[in-house]
Amino acid sequence: FDEAIAMLQKMRSAHDEANGPWPWLPTLGYCYIGARQHDKAVAIFREVQTNPAFDQVAHIEAESMILEIQVGRQIETGMSAMNRGDIKTGAAVLKKLETNFGTHRDVVGYRAIYLAKIGQGDEAIRQLEARRKIEEGKQIAFTQQDALADVYLELKQFEKARAATFVV
Repeated sequence: FDEAIAMLQKMRSAHDEANGPWPWLPTLGYCYIGARQHDKAVAIFREVQTNPAFDQVAHIEAESMILEIQVGRQIETGMSAMNRGDIKTGAAVLKKLETNFGTHRDVVGYRAIYLAKIGQGDEAIRQLEARRKIEEGKQIAFTQQDALADVYLELKQFEKARAATFVV
């Protein structure tokens, strides 16, 4: 990603804004995500989001990516804490996620993993399966198959975990 970022930055510096917005700006944001430079990615997506020269679709995409980065970073913090046995921090992250992002699909997955870690794995599976049913009813892809596999791992149901990963 570093090479792609360097190339894109060079291209951007040669672009004359008088000719319209630099069309590769969202691509640069995605490269920053790939390079795990989330602050820079957010800054780029904010540029896209607030630049009136970009169309509405680009604005919506930028807003969505900012949300995904924010949710993802908090989940990484919570998962790291729980993997170290720090369930209290995991719970605090869950509360913050639920307050700020409600029923975001990744929050649903994180909640299920948290429940499994505190001994409520059956409830975690119930919630994930309920979410799957809702999404399939709306013909939306179920994106929390990896969380389902993690819950099965926590429950030491290895065959079900393995089967869940094949669906991912």
